[in-house]
Amino acid sequence: QSCYRILRLVSNLETVPQLLEPASLSLCDEDVAALCYEVWNNCYALAEELGLDLQYRLEREHYTAAIHSQALRRLLLNLLSNAFKATPRDGHIILSLKITSASLLLSVSDTGRGIPLQQLEELFDFSQVPDPSRLLPGGTGLGLPICQWIAQAHGGSIAAVSTEGKGTTVTVALPNRCSGVT
Repeated sequence: QSCYRILRLVSNLETVPQLLEPASLSLCDEDVAALCYEVWNNCYALAEELGLDLQYRLEREHYTAAIHSQALRRLLLNLLSNAFKATPRDGHIILSLKITSASLLLSVSDTGRGIPLQQLEELFDFSQVPDPSRLLPGGTGLGLPICQWIAQAHGGSIAAVSTEGKGTTVTVALPNRCSGVT
């Protein structure tokens, strides 16, 4: 676990210079639904080991849209990692993909400890060095600013809703640059 944390920290630190520049990624037609399922499937064994119920809710089995698959995979893994850290044993986490004519809505919801309102307002800020007392155990404070950068690089946005003691939902809205169902 320590090696994994160090690798993740190095990867996050390598991304910091990008966070300070305008967001841009090369988008390609990819199967967004299959990518979400792959991320869910790759995380399922860890969720079971942690005693968490990890579910997925995808409206379609396949859906092709213009995305940057590597960046989107990283975004989803960051969100799931935060949910794993914040959710106690026997808790629930849901990865979902909802498709509208205008947007792809990717959400990660958990039944974790929730986020205080003051912290929620600053959740995606990268304007200062993160306060270690507010970080999730094992966190660097860079994951959510990186997620925001990825969402914005897709022309989208990210938002969180949380209630202390009840959980958090983070939703990423990306433009639906649809190529259609594969």
